[in-house]
Amino acid sequence: MLSLHHNDDELLALADHQLDDEAMRVALERLATDNDAASRYADYTAQAEALAALRDELCLAPPPPALSALADELEATVQRQDQVRMAMAVGGAMALMAAIGYATWSSTSQDGTQQQSH
Repeated sequence: MLSLHHNDDELLALADHQLDDEAMRVALERLATDNDAASRYADYTAQAEALAALRDELCLAPPPPALSALADELEATVQRQDQVRMAMAVGGAMALMAAIGYATWSSTSQDGTQQQSH
């Protein structure tokens, strides 16, 4: 297991290609004069490469059947939820139109009744 030293943040950033040009120059100068830092940098670089290879391998591997089944089930559930939302929206719009129609009909019928009684 690697143990971190005081300035290993710089070495880790160098191994991860996250330093700007000036910081990279300073870090490389340090590696040229500090064998211990150079050894730790080599370890960090090897670790970064191994992690990248593992990530690539995992990304290319097909998901296990259980995970595929769960993904399919989740997709079906989301589709059902979308259908329910749409049905509720349509139902709500129909109820609103019915309420407006009733209110319009009701006020028209009352106006007609009042006008006929005069």
